[in-house]
Amino acid sequence: MWSDRISPEEFDHPDKLDPRLIDAIGVARERVGLPFTFTKSARGQVYHRNGDACPPESTAHSDYSIHLWGIDHTASYAAKAPIADPDSLAKALDFHVSCPVSEWWEVVQEVNASFDWGGFGVYPHWNTRGFHVDVREGDHAMYGIRWHQDVEGGYRYHPERLVFSESFIKGELAAMGIPAGILLGTEIVERSEDDIAERVAAILEEEEPGKPPAWDEVAGKVPEVVKELGLSKEQAELEKDAQEKEAFYDGVAERQAAEEAKEDEDA
Repeated sequence: MWSDRISPEEFDHPDKLDPRLIDAIGVARERVGLPFTFTKSARGQVYHRNGDACPPESTAHSDYSIHLWGIDHTASYAAKAPIADPDSLAKALDFHVSCPVSEWWEVVQEVNASFDWGGFGVYPHWNTRGFHVDVREGDHAMYGIRWHQDVEGGYRYHPERLVFSESFIKGELAAMGIPAGILLGTEIVERSEDDIAERVAAILEEEEPGKPPAWDEVAGKVPEVVKELGLSKEQAELEKDAQEKEAFYDGVAERQAAEEAKEDEDA
């Protein structure tokens, strides 16, 4: 578990961390090839207090946080209350990666590709642009979740499990000063979701003035409008899929709000 890639001195409670987490983050660190800073430096300077394993009575995170040892994470999340499991280890880490802001999104993608993280969230507006990764079990209700915190402090849950959506986070990239136009495969997309939504609304109003549009009518117009605005077929599919799935993740956001807010306060 411990190697020249990662040291127990970088954590407050290394003996309470799931070995799978340590192995996975070591691989990610080697793959990215940039400095990863976890709970503390080798000299003992604290960067992410409560950023690794925490005791089950900790108030730094929610009662059923993946950061806690000594609880059944899957059962506790389902019950929204801690359910003891003395043999359970903590499965989450908070950290940051030292890189130019222009390379940050590439680093996110590389970390994501390094392992099938049970959960992965990014905080682009922290002073040190934070990361959260975890190895929650596959039977956890939120397995595969991806999220980012927006500039106003809200949580945005990405529509596809295990995948960070470039179109979903491009507003945050723009706020960070990364040039507009997000690379999607081989296509550069310059238009925003607002452009599409505005045009869809105008078309529907022209067709049936004063009638509130049904969801299926809105979704059906997205590919047409994307084509009209000069976007790629792939982007049309992405936009439609994101809109269809966002409603589900709005519900997820409400259930996750308490847990993520506490984790954010710690940072």
